[in-house]
Amino acid sequence: MNLSFRNRIITVCAFAILLSAAANEWPQWRGPHRDGISQETGLLKEWPKEGPKLIWKVTDVGSGYSTPAVMSERLYLLGNQGLESEFVEALDSKDGKRLWSASLGKVGNPKQNPNFPAARSTPTLDGDVLYALGSDGDLACVELAQGKVGWRKNLRTDFGGKPGEWAYSESPLVDGENLVCTPGGSEATIVALNLKTGERVWKCSLPEGDEAAYSSAIIVRAGGVKQYVQLLQKGLVGVDAKTGKFLWRYGKPVSKYGANIPTPLASDGSIYVGSAGTGESAVSGAAATSKSCGWDSGVLGGCVSSPSESSKTRSAGASGANVPPAE
Repeated sequence: MNLSFRNRIITVCAFAILLSAAANEWPQWRGPHRDGISQETGLLKEWPKEGPKLIWKVTDVGSGYSTPAVMSERLYLLGNQGLESEFVEALDSKDGKRLWSASLGKVGNPKQNPNFPAARSTPTLDGDVLYALGSDGDLACVELAQGKVGWRKNLRTDFGGKPGEWAYSESPLVDGENLVCTPGGSEATIVALNLKTGERVWKCSLPEGDEAAYSSAIIVRAGGVKQYVQLLQKGLVGVDAKTGKFLWRYGKPVSKYGANIPTPLASDGSIYVGSAGTGESAVSGAAATSKSCGWDSGVLGGCVSSPSESSKTRSAGASGANVPPAE
């Protein structure tokens, strides 16, 4: 990825971020509830004919695919310079000035095919720290004030992790005192870590040994059970949030291109999921097995876009199609 693409992203985002940061923080991937919904009001229904006014732009934030997280007039994102240096950085949302940068490690799987090595994840903000996952599995707890690293882990070396072809892309999930992430592999497919220390709280070891895909986990409450739902390389799974016990698997959403990317969406007792070239499905959160599919498009399936929700429909990703809620 060339630098100019990242430059354009920062330029475009500056306008929206300055309008909304004070009223409505965006502390993680897909917003406060990981559903892609903003509670911001009073937004323009139509841009001016000449386009929005440019507030600022920066050209020195590095390469990568990371989207920003926003809190307290600061913008946080991952970037990389070449293949040897991946980092998380803080920018002032008023002018784009870099406030600090903290090293994470190297770019993961540099010989991936097709070849798109770069920083990928969105940092997750929680209180006075953030949690950042580098593409090579370097996980760090970083203080927001000055960028000081509190603790580090590596998903490969500490948990026997196995990412997919395009390395790690997940944005870590904060839930209470736990940090949930997906090393992949049969040793610790999904883990919960202590937020303060990084020590393991529990691990879920799936015998199928799924590689970590490119999705991020969500919280689902269904059937009286709080669970974490994640799209892995061999399908969608749910695990008990308290113990890490494996609960269910739905194997339909497996991309024929080897890239399970979209983050699932939970709503009204159903979980919506899709993958490139395979289709979209809705499964029951209470008993999500292959027999509990509410519907299965078989033809839709955005390659990258995660599903979003309106009052009556769920958007099926990059295909742009709308589907009704599951019965």
